[in-house]
This record gives sequence, C-alpha cells and structure tokens, in this order.
Amino acid sequence: MKKNLIVTTQGSNLQIYDKIFRKLNYNGKIGFYTSFYRNFKNFKNKHDRNLFYLKEWEIFKESNLSKKRINFVKLNQMFKPGILWNSILSDRRLIYGKHCKYLEDYKCRFRDNELYKLIFTFVESFEKFFNFIKPDVLVGSVPVTFGEYLAIKYCEKKNIPTLQFHSSRLSNYFSLHDKTLGSSSHFLNIKKRGTFSVSTKAEAEKIIKNINSNGIIYEGVSVKKKSKIKIFNFIRDLLYSLKGEYLKYMDPISRNDHHDPGFISYWFVKNLLYPLKIFHNQSMLKKSKRLFSFNDLKDIGEFCFFPLHTEPEVSIQILGRPYHKNQIELLRNLGASLPFGMKLLVKEHPRSIGKRSSEFYERLLEIPNLFFIDSNLGSFDIVRKSKFISVISSTIGLEAIIMKKPVLVLGFPKYGDIFEKGIIRCYNLFELPQKIQKVVEMKTLTSKDISRSVCSIIEGSVAVNFYSKILKKRDRFSKDNELLESEELDILINYFNERINKILKRT
Repeated sequence: MKKNLIVTTQGSNLQIYDKIFRKLNYNGKIGFYTSFYRNFKNFKNKHDRNLFYLKEWEIFKESNLSKKRINFVKLNQMFKPGILWNSILSDRRLIYGKHCKYLEDYKCRFRDNELYKLIFTFVESFEKFFNFIKPDVLVGSVPVTFGEYLAIKYCEKKNIPTLQFHSSRLSNYFSLHDKTLGSSSHFLNIKKRGTFSVSTKAEAEKIIKNINSNGIIYEGVSVKKKSKIKIFNFIRDLLYSLKGEYLKYMDPISRNDHHDPGFISYWFVKNLLYPLKIFHNQSMLKKSKRLFSFNDLKDIGEFCFFPLHTEPEVSIQILGRPYHKNQIELLRNLGASLPFGMKLLVKEHPRSIGKRSSEFYERLLEIPNLFFIDSNLGSFDIVRKSKFISVISSTIGLEAIIMKKPVLVLGFPKYGDIFEKGIIRCYNLFELPQKIQKVVEMKTLTSKDISRSVCSIIEGSVAVNFYSKILKKRDRFSKDNELLESEELDILINYFNERINKILKRT
C-alpha cells in the first residue's frame, strides 16, 4: 500500500513513530519533521533510504545565517490571521527563557527580527519538504513547537488531513484527533450514531464508577513513589545529570539545542532550590490566613474551585489561549464575577509546587475573596464539595463533569465538545458574571449522557500503556495488564492504520 506521510516528532516519539510506520509498510515517502537533536542523534534507523528529514536545529542555524529579505505579504497570505503569531506563542522556547520548564523564566530570548527570520525560514523549508513528500496525511502529537503547529496549519491549508495523538485522560485510552482544539470529529460521529456494544458500556460504567469513587487517574500521569533509599536516588540523579551535562557540552549542536536547558542546573533547582521555595511559600500562605485544610471546607460556605494550571504547558499555550501567562488577571476577574458571598478557592498544580516565585502568590493574595487549599490534597474531595468548577483546559474539568458538577470552561479542552451539554463556555471576560450565573443554575448531565460520551471516547480510542510501557517513562501510572511492550505496540499500530485509512476515505 503506497501512502506518503509527514510525521511531526518530539523526543522519543521519533523512535515510536518509526516503529509504527515501518510495521505498516506503506511503501511511500515518510518525511519526519524532528525537533530534538539529542534524540535524533541516538535514532538507529535515521539512515534508512525510505525516510526523509526536516531538522529544526538546521532551520535555526539557517535562520541565524540568512540574509534574505522577509516577504511578510507572502507569509500573511499563506495562513489565516493570527496563525503565525500563534505558532510562536505555542512554543515555550521562543517566548520564555531558557529555564522556563522548571522556573518562572518568562523573559523572551529572541528579538522580533530573529523570530520573523525563523518563521520565514521554516515556512520556506517546509514548503519544499511538503512538495517533495506530497503527503496524503500528517501524523504527530499535539503541537508544542512552532514547527509542529505551522506544519499542521500548512497541511490544513492544502486540504491534507492531520491526526494528532493524544491521551483521552480516561484510564489508558489514547486517540488520534483530527482537530487541535476541542474534541475530534470521529468522537462526535460515534456519539451521534448512539449505539454501543455491551463490552463498551461495561467498560464505560467501570471508568465512571472509578472516577466517582476515587477521582480521575489516567495512564502516564506522574505518580509519587516512596523510596526507602532517598540518598541513593539523590546520588543517582546527580551522576545522571553530570553525565548528561558532559555529553551535551561535548557536542556543539546539543549545546545550542533549544530543547535542552541543561541537566545539572535542573538537578540543583529540583533538589536544593525547590525545597527552600516550598517552605518559604507555605509559610507565607499560612501567615496570610488564607490557606485552608480539607477540614476547613465544611465551614467556608459555597465556593468555586479553580485548579491552577502549570506554566508553560500545552494546556495553556495551545488549549488555553488567550489566558497563557496571565492566570493572575484571569483569577482577579473570576473572583470579582462570582455571586456575592461565594469564595474562589485555588490549588497549586502538583508540577508547579516549588516552581513559582513568592511574588506570584503575593499577587494572588491581593485578590479579594481568593483562598488557597493545601496543594498536597487531591482534587477529588474538593470538586465534590464545590458549587462549581472553573478551568481553562484542566483534566479536573473532565473529572467534575463525570461527577455531575457544573463546569465553566475558559479554553478549548479535548473533552469540551463531547461533553458539550455539561459545560458553560466563556471566552469574553465581560460576560463572566452572566456565564457564571448560568453555570450555577445549569442542570448537570444525566448518567445516560455521561455514559454515551464516555462510550464514544472508548470506541474512538485505543487502550495502551503508552507512557509507562511503550515510552518506558519512570514513575508513571500504568493500567494493570499482562501484555508485553511488543503486544501493546502492535495494538497501537493497528489503531493507527485504522484511523489513517478512515480519514483518507473521508477525503
């Protein structure tokens, strides 16, 4: 079967996608847009004659050396309004500092002209790449780099279908979405059909029951594992960081790779700076008298629960615009739009504990009617006791919907369209008070509606332990099964083939 594909990759996804398409044996051209040099360097099959590459680090280099005059008219005509700047804003490496992944490093490293040249160089390079590959479909993950985002938008402009691999956040179900924002159309088509197998219904009820009993937990989410030999882990991670720093230093391309902020600096931040910041920030919040424990919830009356989103992350950069980098002002508006007497309760994201500065929390404490809940608490009981939930694109919104709690959505989460009747959307801050009144008064989804939506996701997805078993990421939640890695991969390959064939038939 001859099919030409463009595949956008980040990190170890390169190896996985290579295995998938090698097994599928489409016999056409496969063009990889790859953005992580260190991973590509270790890629064993990069010299295969059927594979072609567009390398981000080479685009960066060409852009730096380029003396070409930028054709702004051509660029703006090639894409819909806002797309070019959206591509930059979606990539944390372009609009934030080098250490933004683990610190509040929000100072842009690039001058405007450097960004213009980078985008212009990429578009020229990708246009040539596209014309050479002549893809039938583009496949990749949810875009988190400027190149991935523009590649998707370019293909959409050319009427080439795109598929983006994404976790459903329900158990270990993953799917290939045909949209960047909101729910994939194949979920909606399955739901519209409305008929499901006995096994699908049973699996859906099991998932719904688990969420209502224990809260939402899904394959790949980070889990804290208690270790009796912490000193061993401490030393092991230090040695690993030193080795990584040395290897990076010895390779001039790695030294300049924008994916690699450094190994040893992260180790120092995680092990030395984070504990100090956590202690300081916790002490400050306790002194403010605005830090609640779980026992305090029964005495505070009605409240809206807002889980803080980690920054920068795809949930903000892609699914949460225009609120990226501005949660403080969003919360200021949200708190002032609540019914008089209702409190706004916020909880820090687990991945942001120790990351944010004390100034961030001090600015939040300036907001009247805003209170903190202990960040070590899970969201489950907080959601249950809340009047309603407000999220940008957080998974907790999905948890709340299934628990029959009203949800105010401010972004474009993947579950948004499939659970449309269970949420109120707001994209205009002037409308916040009216939208909040609607969400307070809304009727939540029935058990039948929830079951139909969950069934639709199950039938449109594939059950695999992608992060824990296929990618072999440490300390990740894994769904119990007896399948080998190779068996999980075969299941994933069959799903990819099925979804690609279906979307090509549609076109």
